[in-house]
Amino acid sequence: MKSHILLIDDSEASQTAISSVLSEQDEYILTTVASAKEGLAYAEQEDFDLILLDYSLPDMNGIQLLQMLHKKSPDLPIIMVTGSGSERIAVRALKTGASDYMVKSKDFISKLPHVVQDNLDKYAMRRKNRELESRLRESYKKLKELNKELESKVQARTEELERAYQLSNELMGKAVESNMQLAELYSEVDEARRKLDAKIQELSLLNEVGKTMASTLDRDKLIQVTVDSASQELGVEHCAILLYDEEQQRLSIGASRGTPDDHLLAARSVNGHQELIKVMQEHTPLLIPDIESVDRFRPLIEDYPGLECLILVPLYVKNFEIGILTIYGYEYNPTLTEANLEFVCSLASQASVALAHIVLTNLRIQEEQISMIGKMTNYVMHDLKHALQSIRQAVDHLVTEETLTPSQRQETSQFIMEEIDRILGMTQELLEFSYGQRGTLKLQTRATPKFIEDVLAKIERRFTEQHITIQQDLQYTGNLNIDSEKMTRAFLSIAENARDAMPEGGTFTITSRLVNDMICFEFTDTGRGMSPDVQSRIFEPFVSGKSEQGTGLGMTIVKKILEEHNARIDIRSVVSKGTTVRILLPRRIQPSVQSMVSRTKIKTTRVKMGSL
Repeated sequence: MKSHILLIDDSEASQTAISSVLSEQDEYILTTVASAKEGLAYAEQEDFDLILLDYSLPDMNGIQLLQMLHKKSPDLPIIMVTGSGSERIAVRALKTGASDYMVKSKDFISKLPHVVQDNLDKYAMRRKNRELESRLRESYKKLKELNKELESKVQARTEELERAYQLSNELMGKAVESNMQLAELYSEVDEARRKLDAKIQELSLLNEVGKTMASTLDRDKLIQVTVDSASQELGVEHCAILLYDEEQQRLSIGASRGTPDDHLLAARSVNGHQELIKVMQEHTPLLIPDIESVDRFRPLIEDYPGLECLILVPLYVKNFEIGILTIYGYEYNPTLTEANLEFVCSLASQASVALAHIVLTNLRIQEEQISMIGKMTNYVMHDLKHALQSIRQAVDHLVTEETLTPSQRQETSQFIMEEIDRILGMTQELLEFSYGQRGTLKLQTRATPKFIEDVLAKIERRFTEQHITIQQDLQYTGNLNIDSEKMTRAFLSIAENARDAMPEGGTFTITSRLVNDMICFEFTDTGRGMSPDVQSRIFEPFVSGKSEQGTGLGMTIVKKILEEHNARIDIRSVVSKGTTVRILLPRRIQPSVQSMVSRTKIKTTRVKMGSL
């Protein structure tokens, strides 16, 4: 089925070029409009698979229209297109709900089909995931209903047995001639008790297997537990789970007991693979109590003398086919019965739901890990950009200013080296954060005034350009026992947050004093402040108090650096009035803190639907 695409662009040239390149694919139906009003009207009347939205429209800008379209269809992929690249527009578009962002550059038309198909594929995958989740919920509901029905039947049967026992006692007291009848009744009761005990044992086994399945995401362990449970309950030596590869359209051994691994797959006398796939795709369990009586399976006796019966039960959830469970009975095994088939079907149903749950869980883990990688990449680009801009300006200053004295050149070169060291430090800090490490401190003794002076030297020019006044009130002027590089990064991050909160200018104040033998630093700005919600989550990764910029890792890393110093941080903020960041730093850090490192690395899990 062709994908329906809506193009909202008032440029006839763009409409023609985009229509031409997409029509070459013969996979899309393109509807073109030239205004936001027309686009909204079409979006209300028809269902589209993707929208190409130009930022500059005659009656509304693209961001406003994007908000309306995203509110109507939150999952619909919308690609924002602009005539010239703008980081601000890109960030706003992606935060507002755009699935992608493109600039009308020279290679825009050549890249467009790939970008469109990539967004359509992601949209299709999200829809498929939702369908699978819905099917899984339905299966869980059905399983719960079946268990409830089974419990009701067991209860009813137990009540029948209790009535039978009561009746037998009454009969024994009435007459001696009833002995034969009583004996028969006792026999029936014993048989019923035996069946009840067997059913209770079966239910207990299914319950234990269900608990094991629910507690693991290990596919191999799950299918081995299923095979072992079937073998234990039915007393058979030959059984297996075959997993279906949808891409290859082949069944392969997932777990087995007995030799060969699976009779039908290894059979020479019949096309076992085709028979297995047929049963699996029909979604109908198969019990053959006597192989000699079924023409299609009778030749199996030539390959396996003594084989008498078999059970084949498909593993599936709705239309998602997982594989098939095979059970083989020989003349020295108990005969396979309808009761055995009922047990195997219950076991297979539990296994199917659990296997589908593993697939969906691993897919969700992959999506979260991909999202984390993207956010961390954004963090690196955001912070390195400022440092590299400073280095470039310093290099330009060295190259273009011929009148610089040797001392001035030395000072500028020293600034460049410090910025490079800051980049290396930021990179190391990010690596430690991504691997969950607590870094080793390189402690130094620094005089407080000199340390603050060095920090302010790095921010003074930008603060001045933004009309921000810097004030100091250093009541504590003694020494600091700190990792100078890390603490500089922490103080700079706090200062940069304050600068971003005062785009129209303001006042930034740094104070120091002693509080209960702790060194207290306070950083106060007169900026826009933070809401209580943002303030309560400011130290969480990827939570930012900035409206249109920032990645949300800055304060997370600040807190990490301070914790390495056994320091505490507290933030108080009022919207439209400003923010105060308070740090309490020990005057001396215990030596053991310097070597504390915990390595907890992220485990990446890859999963493929065909692997089940």
